[in-house]
Parts: sequence; structure tokens; C-alpha cells
Amino acid sequence: MLTIFDPAVNGVRGTVYEIADLAKEYGISGIAVPGTLLADPKEALRAADYVRELGLSWSLLPTPADFYSESLSDQAFDQALEVFKARAELGAKMGVRFCYNHVWNGSNEREADAQFEWVLKRIRRVFEAADRNGIRYGMEFLGPVPLQRSFRYPFFNSLSGILALADEVSPRCGFLFDTYHWYCGSGQRIDEAYLASRHVERMVGFHINDAVLGRSREEQEDMERRMPLSTGIINAALPYRLFYEAGYDGPMFNEPMRPWSENREGRTLRETVKAVAENYEKLRRTALGIRDGE
Repeated sequence: MLTIFDPAVNGVRGTVYEIADLAKEYGISGIAVPGTLLADPKEALRAADYVRELGLSWSLLPTPADFYSESLSDQAFDQALEVFKARAELGAKMGVRFCYNHVWNGSNEREADAQFEWVLKRIRRVFEAADRNGIRYGMEFLGPVPLQRSFRYPFFNSLSGILALADEVSPRCGFLFDTYHWYCGSGQRIDEAYLASRHVERMVGFHINDAVLGRSREEQEDMERRMPLSTGIINAALPYRLFYEAGYDGPMFNEPMRPWSENREGRTLRETVKAVAENYEKLRRTALGIRDGE
């Protein structure tokens, strides 16, 4: 598994070179691809050489739009897709191997059957652009109940639903597994975790986090989470172990969202990279049953 540091979700800033140096120092496997970097192909390839020389990997290729949002018109989608095609070509040259988008867990315009067909048409076009460049593409399901209830019609909020979409596209189309959405959407159903572990060759990412104390599963908000294993609500160690044993070789992201991402305490970049690296190691040891001193 490739541990990733993303400054944006951790509330800090730094150049791609500063972040790469610290990731290397603290034993993190890779770094996020800055969207701004992709606007300058020459600089992007120079940064890619630097990252490669350090033995690091890139995370996910950022997409230029929320492709499956109903607020994105067909015309705007077409325009964003052209930008994405160029990004995918550049990303492939940089060594970026993975990409994803989330699929909203509800719709204000269409019931589930019609929503399936609507989003499927868009997914096929995005997948084709990524796949043409050798980039593994997948979708993320969203689990929070308040988010789903904000829509008129409910839609998929589980891995099995996302895989149903992916299967209609291609055997190479995959998914991203997020422990928070797994908890919120299905209550950490173990069969969903095992289902993911049987398809790790189609995984494009693994988000790890914990839920907020004092809230029921149905009260958990989408953008408010906690550091993995910090509250003990979400058992991130279970899917980690399953994916590790299945040979998952893609990126894993520490993604605690707010308030961590707001960085109210003013953590430095170095302090944050160190804290994230320590959290990754804590999860690894917990998941694999490694005791202190081993």
C-alpha cells in the first residue's frame, strides 16, 4: 500500500519539493498531485523527475470538475472532459496511475433507475479518457445519511452499488473505498469490506478516517471526521488487513476532514507530515497485530 500525504486535506501548504522531501524523510510513500502543477506541463514533468528520484509515488490525478453533479450542465461537462483528457495525457507522462470521482448518493431530478443511466453515460466517457492513458479509474460511494436525505431521491451509498456502475463500464473500471462512507452507508458491513478485498485490482484508493463521538451513524456529517483510530468508532484496521493480505498496491490517504483540515492550532508542514506518518504506522501495526517492540 502506498501511504500518501496531501497538504490540502491536512490544512498545510508547501511546494511539491518541500512536501516530497518531508514525505521521504518520514517514510511516506507518495504525495498528492497539485492541480495547479498540471497547468504547467514543463514544470509538472520536472517535479515528476524529482519525485521519481526520491523513490516516491504520486497519488490520484485530480479532475477539473465534479463530473457527476447535476449542477454540471452537459455543455460544462463536455468542456471539463476536454481539460481532463489533457490532464490524463500529462499525468501518464508524470507516472500518475490512479484517478477517481465520487458519485452523489442522491438526486433531485431522477429516481434511481434513471439516475443510474444518466450517470453511467458520463462515467463511460471519463473512464475512456483515463483508460486510454493507462490510468486506473474508479468511483467513490458516499455514505452520510444527512447528505442522502438532502436529495429528493436516494441513490447508491455502498460499494456494491458503485461496483454495479463500474461493471456496466468495463472490468477495468473500479472504485475507491472510504472507511467513513463504509461506516455511514452500511454501518461497517463486513461483507462490503470482503467484497472490496476480492477486487483490489480494481481499487484506485483507500481513504482512512474515524467518526465523530457523540453522534449516531445517521447523524454523521460528510465533511466532519476524525483521524483514523482516534475515536474507536470506525474499525479501519479491518479493511486495511483485508486489502493488505489481498495485495492492494494503490494509494492510501489519511483523510480526517474538519476540524483537522482547518489547522486551528497552526501546525507546521513538518509537524503535520510527522503526525500523519505516525498515524499510518499506528494503523499498520494495529491491523497486522504488531506489538510494541516488534
